[in-house]
Amino acid sequence: MAFTLTREHVLSIFKDTANGNWDTFIEAIDPNVHWWISSDVKDPLCKSGIYNLQQWEDSVNADLKSHLKDGYLEMKLDSLDVIGLKAIAECSGFAVQNDGDPYQNRFAWFLVFSAETGKIVGIREYLHSALVKEMFSKK
Repeated sequence: MAFTLTREHVLSIFKDTANGNWDTFIEAIDPNVHWWISSDVKDPLCKSGIYNLQQWEDSVNADLKSHLKDGYLEMKLDSLDVIGLKAIAECSGFAVQNDGDPYQNRFAWFLVFSAETGKIVGIREYLHSALVKEMFSKK
């Protein structure tokens, strides 16, 4: 049976990210996802590049957690559009960095879902990469 993407399905994936719990979001992603962040070029300081899920966990998420006081980012879904098997989500994120400075970023996520599995197989993530670079440049 073919998967039909609905607004409710995407909302359920993001339901806990506002509380810093990303488990449901991560479980919705295919391990072989093509996760593009800001550029084709990998930059370890601004976390741009192309990742699969494990690479993202190891290179982006683990580093992010280590720079945040509580180890997580609260991400609120600000707007959502669903078109066919694609969801466009605009989000705002908030956390406190280890040095006490706030980390407030904005994100635009283009999520592509598999018609067979319903998993996210493609992500294009746009964010304030200079802010990311500033945070990861701190010791």
